Amino acid sequence: MVYHISKRAANLYTIQASKIVNGAEEDMGTFNSVVYDAGKETLSFTMKDNQGRNSVWLFKIDGMQMHGTLTINENTLFRVIELKKS
Repeated sequence: MVYHISKRAANLYTIQASKIVNGAEEDMGTFNSVVYDAGKETLSFTMKDNQGRNSVWLFKIDGMQMHGTLTINENTLFRVIELKKS
């Protein structure tokens, strides 16, 4: 996976997600309402997934890395995400 993160406003960001297929990026979607919390050093957004479940994405910024989780239905850890800036 590749995540392109760009600033839209003071505390709003966009995340564009891609997967790698045969060495090339293939778009997986764009998330436009990603909120930055300076006090917690986090990026987060909430959405409905393809099955209609509430999904919360939370990324903790740690220097050149981010540690993330995807939680569904308010309390079920669905995915752990580790990112490094390149």
